[in-house]
Amino acid sequence: FFSSTDSLNSNIFFKLAKSEFVDHLVMDSNMALFGSPSSPSIVGILVSAAQGYGKSIHYELATERILKCTDEGRLENDKENLDSDSGVSLLIQSGIKRALESGVHAIGVTNLCEPKAIENLVLNLNDGGEGTDDSLNKEILLRGASSFKPTAIIFIPYRAFYAFQFAVSGVTCGLDSLQCWHESFKSIPMFGHGELAIPGTCTVDAFQHMLINVWDDLRTRHAQVAVIADPEQLTEDLLKFSEERIFPRFPCVMKNETWHFFEGDELFALYKEKSFN
Repeated sequence: FFSSTDSLNSNIFFKLAKSEFVDHLVMDSNMALFGSPSSPSIVGILVSAAQGYGKSIHYELATERILKCTDEGRLENDKENLDSDSGVSLLIQSGIKRALESGVHAIGVTNLCEPKAIENLVLNLNDGGEGTDDSLNKEILLRGASSFKPTAIIFIPYRAFYAFQFAVSGVTCGLDSLQCWHESFKSIPMFGHGELAIPGTCTVDAFQHMLINVWDDLRTRHAQVAVIADPEQLTEDLLKFSEERIFPRFPCVMKNETWHFFEGDELFALYKEKSFN
């Protein structure tokens, strides 16, 4: 969810997250929504959104879109992809780090045709030498994973994304092309919409990209950032300890006096009640 392809998944997720019969929430991301690798920050955002329900949170690292398998069940281009400096390794390592920072409880890998290859892919997880802002050591990562005490809040109602359909950068709606999160991503095979991308750019969800930019900016000032998609989760304790609160608004859909999506007025009223009381 948190994308313009979603018109169902998050409705189900947030209903189940509140259920007394559900003990575990598995947040799945293959980090390649529109045929191009996206920012690994989406993993941290999904894990953060799952906080607050009293459940065990798992990150499912789905590899099928970034690590192709041969008909014989072997990894294609395994030497190149398993290199610690490859785009695939960087994407996987950074996604795991974002999950840990957001307080994930468990991490699993799915659809990796050679399971032992995960050793190579996360070999340098704690080195911090990847040319990005990921210079966190093991102690800091584990400290983040052991608790979730955010000092900043992003509130974005998940149904706001339902108002748009396939807002793909550089492809649909006249949207501008966007640079890939890292230059090494050019080595990751593109598919679908990604095959239409200009070299050096990646096709990503434009509205998700906006959310990621806000989250990444807050991360420069806060160790943990809460992403709230349901105003019921704007609890007194969460608001009391927040130093920054960000409320992104989508054009046309979220106006000062009303929200134009299903149950928007009810959610808007609840948001104002929680935020201003």
